[in-house]
Amino acid sequence: MPRPVPQLFARLYMMKRLGSLFMGAGLVVGIALGVGVIAGINVGGVPLLVAIGLGKLTFAAALGMMGAGAVLRRLALRRDQREPMSLPRPNAETKPTAPG
Repeated sequence: MPRPVPQLFARLYMMKRLGSLFMGAGLVVGIALGVGVIAGINVGGVPLLVAIGLGKLTFAAALGMMGAGAVLRRLALRRDQREPMSLPRPNAETKPTAPG
């Protein structure tokens, strides 16, 4: 019988996977755009300026996906490594002093 996975661990795992997926998709889109530009692939019936604008938008979308993936992975890793903050306990020997 499999052990139950804590919900926080499952959420962090999902964030890591989603971040990797976004970074991979951005990489694939960027590579496809680069290959298309180098190979000289043209979209038929579209003016040159519109094709250049679409290329720039595609490049921006690829960068955005890679950035979003990096942010998701960093948040998941940061939350995974963060330790709960503990407040110092007052010592019985020291007495609190009044301000002023």
